[in-house]
Amino acid sequence: MTGPLGRAHKNGHGSCLRGVDRPLSATPTGGHGKRAPGRAKRPRVGFSISLVLLGLSLLVVNLGFGMFTPILPQYADTLGIDASALGFAYSLYNVALLVCLVPAGAMADRFGRVRMIVIGTVLFSLSSLMLAFVMDIVQFAIARMIEGAGTALTTPAVFALTADLAPTERRGRGMGFTGTLETVGSLASPTVGGVVAQTAGLRIPFYVAFVASLVSAALVVPIRDHGGQSHASESSPLDMFRSLHQNIIQNGSLLVLCFRGFIIGITQGLYVLVFVLYMTFKLGMALAEVGFAFTLISGSILAFSFLAGHFSDRFGRKPFVIVGGVIIASSLIAFSLTSSLLQVYLVCLILGFGVALNNAPINALLADCVIHEIRAKVMGGYEVVVSLGRMLGLMILGTLYMMSASAPFYLLGALVYVTVILVAVLVREPVAKRGAQLLAMGRPPETIDEL
Repeated sequence: MTGPLGRAHKNGHGSCLRGVDRPLSATPTGGHGKRAPGRAKRPRVGFSISLVLLGLSLLVVNLGFGMFTPILPQYADTLGIDASALGFAYSLYNVALLVCLVPAGAMADRFGRVRMIVIGTVLFSLSSLMLAFVMDIVQFAIARMIEGAGTALTTPAVFALTADLAPTERRGRGMGFTGTLETVGSLASPTVGGVVAQTAGLRIPFYVAFVASLVSAALVVPIRDHGGQSHASESSPLDMFRSLHQNIIQNGSLLVLCFRGFIIGITQGLYVLVFVLYMTFKLGMALAEVGFAFTLISGSILAFSFLAGHFSDRFGRKPFVIVGGVIIASSLIAFSLTSSLLQVYLVCLILGFGVALNNAPINALLADCVIHEIRAKVMGGYEVVVSLGRMLGLMILGTLYMMSASAPFYLLGALVYVTVILVAVLVREPVAKRGAQLLAMGRPPETIDEL
């Protein structure tokens, strides 16, 4: 694993990139390549070309991925697939995602992050093309399972590659940058998919997603990484959990962050299922109004994610994770008390703001806590924990909602408050303090070894 782009760790590892590792902005220098007299050494503030390519790749693939959201139910109906069968097909996506996440992290460490991202996006492009030709529920389910496998291969590899490309002192900004571009793609894709389906036909968005995935893979290809330098004798699922356990023993903060990730996975089930049920049946909102509520959440995330990542590099990750967590928990409880369209929209905006405060800082904090030699394997284990929470959320929240429409919101609000307390009390943040000291001395931290 490497440190800042174009530099080598003290442990002898080579550069993370070659040929495309130039920063997009640089520190002013004097003649002959020397720093101008009288100028204090300051860290570069730009992103490498490779990080920009990765961000653009995520934007494109998320643009294609989200195009399915508004059309899949109607498309399934044209194939004679009823609601229960469609729900089963959706669950198979999550099963494939969970199963393939187990070896995905180890594969990213062993064979390289870029290679796994390319393979994953190609699998997604294949599943998109298959969906355009399916004739029954079996073919539909197979395509969704391939889609889940592709997502699993890319998830830990994307996280690890982003952390590789963003030096420690700029990691929050790097996570915020890629997260913002992902959100742009996710925000625009349902609208684009709906317009394309309405004007050109229900099958056309699948062709567009197929092309978008191939473009996404092509954007990542020029990035060269050293993630495939792991020579561990094992790359089994057991080895992934062993790596996660090893990392937790070395840094107990990761255990707290894994528990938080499990709770966040459950809240994603709330987002997918209970939010729609509550707004549609409890509040009587029209489908367009429900869609706009989700757009407000995504728009708020988009507006504040990069800023949160930027300022977390200066002031530390924990303050943003704590404040964002309090806002998320409060918004979940407040959502159950809404009774009008305006109240729903206001709570959605605030909820999106809380998520934005969390996203980049929590990812940067995770990256700070992970042992860099086994980063992808550890993140694969972490994503399995989150996926377990997501599956559990989908299973229990619907039943809980049937018992009481407000119960899921109160339960998850309380659990998120608990994670906020645990992060505040138990999670250590040595990187931010040491980085701030180095910057105050006029010398940016160049490697994790300096922290």
